[in-house]
Amino acid sequence: MNIYIGYKYRNVEDKQNLKDSLQKISEAMSSCGHSVFILGRDKYNWDHDSVPASKSIIPIIKNIKKSDILFVYVENDKRSTGLTFECICAKILGKKIVIAARTNIKGNFFKKFSNNIIEFFSTEDLVLKIKNSLNSLI
Repeated sequence: MNIYIGYKYRNVEDKQNLKDSLQKISEAMSSCGHSVFILGRDKYNWDHDSVPASKSIIPIIKNIKKSDILFVYVENDKRSTGLTFECICAKILGKKIVIAARTNIKGNFFKKFSNNIIEFFSTEDLVLKIKNSLNSLI
């Protein structure tokens, strides 16, 4: 399946840790036979700090259309306009949405978009859960 990974970027302090986590998640999905798209990595080569959000609208829509699933990676409880936009696009386009949310997040706004939720303690925990149970959610 084609999986689009949505994530919060601008509100994240440790961007290198985020990139490393996303890469591990992508590798876990690929090892299960899935094709993975990450906007920042695949469209902007991780150089999207200077790209205005408005310039990402078309690539987001285009790549969610190509995908079967939106996998929403949530590490904190801060709101994200971009991630909200990706969730709304996926809903409108009838795509399946899987939410991966860190366990300690209270009242996670993004959980409203899907009943397919993976809670995790760490990136390593999430990678194991992806390898063991992602296919049953999709």
